[in-house]
Amino acid sequence: MTIRFNALVLLSNPLGLDMEQTAQEMFLRHPALGPVEYSGDEMTGTLTVDGATLSVAAVNGVYPESEFRPPLKLTTRTGNTPVSPKHNAYILISYEGEGEGLEWAKAYAALVTLAAATFAQNPGVTGVFWPASYGLWSREQVTEAAEEIMTGQSPIDSWISFAQIAPNNVGRDDVLGVVTFGLKPFLGREIELAPEPISVQKALTSVYGAIWLMLDDGKVFTDGSRVSGPGIGGSYTIRDVEFWLRRGTPAYVLVGPDAVVDAETLLPEGVEAEDISSTDEDGSGSRLGRLFRFR
Repeated sequence: MTIRFNALVLLSNPLGLDMEQTAQEMFLRHPALGPVEYSGDEMTGTLTVDGATLSVAAVNGVYPESEFRPPLKLTTRTGNTPVSPKHNAYILISYEGEGEGLEWAKAYAALVTLAAATFAQNPGVTGVFWPASYGLWSREQVTEAAEEIMTGQSPIDSWISFAQIAPNNVGRDDVLGVVTFGLKPFLGREIELAPEPISVQKALTSVYGAIWLMLDDGKVFTDGSRVSGPGIGGSYTIRDVEFWLRRGTPAYVLVGPDAVVDAETLLPEGVEAEDISSTDEDGSGSRLGRLFRFR
């Protein structure tokens, strides 16, 4: 399986690379990594840790504005103020290689994050962009993510983003669900929490808890199984489907006992599969575009 992770360190002005200094700084900040080898010049280079090589490129230009816009409006679990994507240049840090399983993916994502945190200490950095989740981090946030990694934890709030969904046919604001962006590179699936009567914070906490179980606790979700616990805040049936709300996006669908969809059919009560067989889709690419709206 090919694993790919990218991070962009956004700059107010162009900055030439100093690969030797960066490698030294990365090791000094995180000595547990061991030696950091380097190569390159002011425009391109590499950083290598334990045989894994990152590609680095300085780009004197603006990353396409459209790439910063997620298909859905994101919501934050932590209350952090969104970072502006304004920039005039950027440093692109990339990893692409072969690996099997979650641990490989986490290791390479961690390495890209640690390198991004090191480059982010340079003057003129306006933020760090994680394209897989449309995540925009401040210098402080990416530094915190690096610190989490070195304690053996996945920086879930940095690697994964969240968006709210709600059913069209229930006239209540407290009935909502959540979908993720950024989990697929790790597990081959995103999470989609089926709408239910729940607060935004509890919904986000439930999805965060499910992600933690898979990324850091080794839990394996299987179709039809149930997951529960204090970190999730409820009991959910897991459906493993090739897509549900987002066409072409495999998902673990979490269905609670009060969800507005049936755990077996994943459809609202009284709705049959043929009722949504139309190929018409809303702007979000939703399979159930006439039944759900994306906030």
